[in-house]
Amino acid sequence: QYTDEEPIDPLTLEIFPMANKMESTSRVDSISTTPVSQWYEDDGISFDYQKGKHSLRKATLNQTKENVKVVLSQTKGDFKPAMRSIVLKFNAQTKKPTTAFLDRDELQFSSKEIEPTTALTWAYSSSQKILWVRIPDTFQSQIVIVQY
Repeated sequence: QYTDEEPIDPLTLEIFPMANKMESTSRVDSISTTPVSQWYEDDGISFDYQKGKHSLRKATLNQTKENVKVVLSQTKGDFKPAMRSIVLKFNAQTKKPTTAFLDRDELQFSSKEIEPTTALTWAYSSSQKILWVRIPDTFQSQIVIVQY
C-alpha cells in the first residue's frame, strides 16, 4: 500500500486450513490447529505511527472435522481504519460447507460461485475449491464458524 492509495475495502484474509485433514477417515475426531496471524495498520501518510498511532489485530484459526472457526480479536491501538468489510478466503476447500455463522447469527448463502459483494454472505466454488465469507469489520472481537 502507498500513501495516496484508497482505503482497502474489503480487507481479504487468505486462509489455508488443513483441508485434507477435514476429510480424514481416521479414528481421530478432533483436529485442532491454532495458527495466529497479526496485522498492523496506520494511516500510511503521516509519522503518527512513531507516536503510537496504529492498530494491531489478530486472527486465530481452530479446526475440527466438523467446522473451522476464525476468531478476530478486538482491534488494539489508537488508529481506526475506515469502515470496510472483511473477506475470509478459505483456500483448498474440497467439501462444500453446510452453513456459516458470524458470532451466533447464520450468514446468507450466495449460490454464485464468486466472492460475495454483500456483507453477511458466504459463497463456495467447487471448481476453484474456495470458500468466501464476507462480514462487516466492527473492529471488535468477531467469531466466524463454518460448518461442514
